[in-house]
Amino acid sequence: MPSSQSQKLFPVNWWKAWASPTIKAVRRTAFWILLILFVALRLVGLGNPLSEQASWRQADTAAMARNLLQNFSFLPQLDYDGPGPNTSQLEFPFLPMVAALVWKVFGVADWSARLVALAFSMLSFLFLWRLAARTLGRRAAIIAGLVYAITPFNVFYNRTVMPEPVLLAFSLMALDAFVRYLDQGGNGNAAWAALSILAATLSKPNFLFFGLAFVVLLVSRKGWRGFLDGRLWLITVAGLLPALLYYQWANLQANQHFLTGLLEKRMLPTFLETLFSPAFWSFLPVRLAERVCSWPGLVLFFLFTLAALFSRHARYLAFATLGCLLLFIFVSLPIQYEHDYYHLLLVPIFALTLGWGLAAISRAKAGSFSLEPLGVGLTVGLAVVIVSSGLAGVGRFWQADPAPLRLGQLIRTYTEPNDLLLVDQLNPIYFYYADRKAWRVPPSDLTPTLMQERQREGATCLVLVSVEGRRAFPSPEMSGHVWLDGVDGKLVQLK
Repeated sequence: MPSSQSQKLFPVNWWKAWASPTIKAVRRTAFWILLILFVALRLVGLGNPLSEQASWRQADTAAMARNLLQNFSFLPQLDYDGPGPNTSQLEFPFLPMVAALVWKVFGVADWSARLVALAFSMLSFLFLWRLAARTLGRRAAIIAGLVYAITPFNVFYNRTVMPEPVLLAFSLMALDAFVRYLDQGGNGNAAWAALSILAATLSKPNFLFFGLAFVVLLVSRKGWRGFLDGRLWLITVAGLLPALLYYQWANLQANQHFLTGLLEKRMLPTFLETLFSPAFWSFLPVRLAERVCSWPGLVLFFLFTLAALFSRHARYLAFATLGCLLLFIFVSLPIQYEHDYYHLLLVPIFALTLGWGLAAISRAKAGSFSLEPLGVGLTVGLAVVIVSSGLAGVGRFWQADPAPLRLGQLIRTYTEPNDLLLVDQLNPIYFYYADRKAWRVPPSDLTPTLMQERQREGATCLVLVSVEGRRAFPSPEMSGHVWLDGVDGKLVQLK
């Protein structure tokens, strides 16, 4: 006989829930339907190579996993610049570690790494549902889960080999755990909240964009006296301090300092210029509409946020939403142009706000008439618009370039595993499939002097991918013996 718990999670007569429903059965069935839809959509393109949208970050993350098989380290290890180990100051390698374990058993493959990303994304859906149900109600959870499941921008990045699926999962887990602690208290819930916040902060510092949401949730549930809760301060210290120590340790130990470099060289110097740039403020709403929620969705989002400000029970949602949005915009100003995946953290915010607003409409009445048909109609219409608009904006993301795979195969054929490459492209996807270490150089910087310098450091082969590089070195006499020259590039042995 099945246990009562298994019957609760998997009702035997689930198909009858819609015909003779109880509220709990309908909601439970809705959860499983949405979860199945969530997974099914993300299986599209599961076998794609990593040379699709965001190929640079995907190649980096996959390289971290592959390098873990050869040399375990708590620091991420990239395939550039030099012979290795090229340790880097980046996020804690949660996804690479799990992918490395899977690869150790089943072999290195892109699809299995995507399955790891999908598993983390399923956790993000689960915790979004729980968070929405705890704070906004079950009806809002259904609508928020639908929006989160079908948004094409979210669908694509939820199955990419990147830290973003981990970031979304642990961020929503941390918010849910924090709300659970505020509602129920207890040392166990406090420990779980601290552990969740620590995991989220380690998964990527971008998690701190949610910082104001934690403050708003605290005040909305406990009032300002909540700041006198000693365990709350322990949660904060235990959740943030170890992560900050890790990033500082990584900065001291790593060969490459990406996080501090990004902050010091790109974000801070251009912050004010971007902040007061009309181009940025005209770019942002277009990016949000085309990627995250469509133009109608964006309009409804701001209308619902405004409505929540005047709702005594939902005012905290408006403050949390605006706080996250403003913190995100101001902290990541200069890097939003080129890295659209930074906007992924806004998807759950939009989903929760749209879920609350549409659920509120479906519960409302105009005199003696229920507005539920209007709420259902708006939900269905918005879902159609989000999918069609999103596919128009990001449909090309699933198109993978086959050239890096062919080039990788040719490099493996004509080089030895220990050969070090000099590649005239910064994107590591051009040598990831070769499973070789390399130095990268922009085509404009590729000179005989630089080549000689890299030769002294151990480079043995020059890979010319760009048109500029092949034009600069058209003949064997320039740098050695031409082994390969075709549409995918040119491989030259350095002498």
